[in-house]
Amino acid sequence: MTSLEFILQLFQVSADQLNIDYVKETPTRLQKWATKKKPPFVALLDLSETGENNDIQSNRITYDVSFVFVANINKDPSTEQKIEAEVEADKLAKQFLWFVKRNVDVTVNGFTMSEFFRDNSYLGLGKGLGINLTVTDKQDYCDIYCNTQTENIDCNS
Repeated sequence: MTSLEFILQLFQVSADQLNIDYVKETPTRLQKWATKKKPPFVALLDLSETGENNDIQSNRITYDVSFVFVANINKDPSTEQKIEAEVEADKLAKQFLWFVKRNVDVTVNGFTMSEFFRDNSYLGLGKGLGINLTVTDKQDYCDIYCNTQTENIDCNS
């Protein structure tokens, strides 16, 4: 299992523990997906990675991930509905973060949370959650470890 597979599975399991739907989509495709689902749900919208490569054994990968937690899709919500949706989404996002942080292979370096509201065709009311987390590289390098073909390239031959 690679590190990417590992964290994607961690996100799925965390959503399952909250009994909410989870999807990895682009913002545009999420709008289409959300029309067929009933809130609450969580969507992974962005994932980027960076890493240190001091040596293969201690390679650590840092991921920046962005989620939205949608709690209400009413077209014209009242003030009470907006507050209720924000409170529910806040609770879900923090519980989701708790499950991610509990994993022994993950270090959460920080997070940000912000509210979002329906805007034109956007999908609803809720919270945005950004997490910066680090995992040890889980890629299996055994098959390529002894391959030394790239160590020294002789341009004169």
